[in-house]
Amino acid sequence: MSEQTVALTYGGNGLKVRRLVVRLKTATRDGKGEIALLTSLPQTIASAEYVAELYREPWSVETLFQTVTKNFLGEIIFLNYPKAK
Repeated sequence: MSEQTVALTYGGNGLKVRRLVVRLKTATRDGKGEIALLTSLPQTIASAEYVAELYREPWSVETLFQTVTKNFLGEIIFLNYPKAK
């Protein structure tokens, strides 16, 4: 894992964030061997490893919703009701 400080600017306002690059043990579905994360949490509050671990958790919920959407066409099918548009 590597880390660097990045300065973001938008509309004249600036923000310093940490960019974390996590090297993955297993490539993603897209074949990528690493992912980059941005966080505004200071190093004194959250280590790079802790931020990466926090980031992993939501993917299980997102993957569940993706599976439900794919397998059930994103809606519950009722008899005699038109499809949602």
